[in-house]
Amino acid sequence: MGKKLNIKNIFQRFKGLFSIGIADILGGGISSLFWLYLATLLSVEDYGNIFYFIAIGNIAITISLIGSKTTLMVYVPKNIKLESALFLLSIILASISSLIVFFFYSNSILGFYIFGGVIFSLGASEILAKKLYSNNFVFLIIQKLTMIGLSIGLYYLIGINGIILGIGLSFFSYLPIVIKEFKTTKIDFSLLKPRLGFMFNSYANNLLVTFFSQIDKLIITSLFGFTLLGNYQLGIQFIAVFQLLPLTVVKFTLPHDANGNPNRNLKIVMFLISICFTVLILFLAPVVIPVFFDKYLYVVELIQILSISLIPASINTIFTSKLLGAEKSKLILISHLLQLSTYVSGVIILGSIFGIIGMAISYVLAITVQSIFYLIIALKETFYKS
Repeated sequence: MGKKLNIKNIFQRFKGLFSIGIADILGGGISSLFWLYLATLLSVEDYGNIFYFIAIGNIAITISLIGSKTTLMVYVPKNIKLESALFLLSIILASISSLIVFFFYSNSILGFYIFGGVIFSLGASEILAKKLYSNNFVFLIIQKLTMIGLSIGLYYLIGINGIILGIGLSFFSYLPIVIKEFKTTKIDFSLLKPRLGFMFNSYANNLLVTFFSQIDKLIITSLFGFTLLGNYQLGIQFIAVFQLLPLTVVKFTLPHDANGNPNRNLKIVMFLISICFTVLILFLAPVVIPVFFDKYLYVVELIQILSISLIPASINTIFTSKLLGAEKSKLILISHLLQLSTYVSGVIILGSIFGIIGMAISYVLAITVQSIFYLIIALKETFYKS
């Protein structure tokens, strides 16, 4: 009887996490299968080409969001009604970003992707900030299924641009949430003024995170071309499947950290599972990968190296949630600067010497440097407390 009661209590306590976890794992699994399927459908060069333009779109989306995602996740749980003001600013910037991208690349399809990406980010952040976990599941699965249907259908109609257009259009499934907030929340820019410091640091952090995840695509394309990018990106996509766990956990812990509930045991479990994932990938990658992706060179070695990043990445998500919840975004900004500078330097130097393997090593080094910084901060805080 006591065991049943304990299980029930655990489920009630982490009901939100289970809901987020199911949504993210199912949604992330759908996305991963989608991209892995495309890897078998497209040439290696076309696969790299898509990710090059998506990287440009993702950078434009982050620029347009002005730190809205993190700001919503921290302040909405504190019942500060700044949604409409942030939404309006982000949508205006998305319109400007779309026009600028069209001017430089003459690609109107990227405009749909950028505008849709902003709507998606705002809507998803609002749902999670309000802890509407059931809604999160419904909207996420609708978006993923719509993405697959539209992207593959449009690919057969207009080629690889149809894939980007399909993803962009699927993002608009979150538009009802944004419209609802405009109707229920007053546009009040005065609420933003006392929080500009946090917003600026969050904005800078989000930009650095996006540059870290996207800049390699621009550098690899300029130095080595689309074919090598296609190989590298397949490795990144495979590792992204196993990054779902820490990314899922931080969505649950951030609003709780903002309210003073650290969920330490949950974070420890996440860290231990990340270690298990790394060991699993190191042993299974040489057996599984060549069966499905024989036209992609270097992928087994790439995936094995990249898998090591799962361990420091889990450390980083733990500290990111804790520091953002405490509104100490400046430390996160410094860590991301270290991470990005390490990565860019590594891609240029090690990439030139060792090629695609050097880039994978750079990726792991950059995430590890960020973890070391966080651990130093933690040791420093512990020392002063003692």
